[in-house]
Amino acid sequence: MASGFALNGGRSRCFAFFQDLQKCYLTADEPNTVCAPFKADYLECLHHRKEVARAKTIAAKANELRAAELAEQARLEKEGKALAVGAVLSRGTASESA
Repeated sequence: MASGFALNGGRSRCFAFFQDLQKCYLTADEPNTVCAPFKADYLECLHHRKEVARAKTIAAKANELRAAELAEQARLEKEGKALAVGAVLSRGTASESA
């Protein structure tokens, strides 16, 4: 935490986490072990590493599903059983052509 102030002059977004961490360090007998969760929360607020890792994992899974869907569609087209794109029946299921 460089200055404790945000760009507009108010408190920074992580100031509350910093205060919790500081209070823990001042009151704990063994701050390295007791205050580890507070430190993790503060560092996550500053750097968003867990959030970024989760977003990357979700994007990778979505890409895998999209690739599998395209592979399945290509397989069906090769067999001559292509699914109609955008064709929706009244029950909400896709119809098959051919």
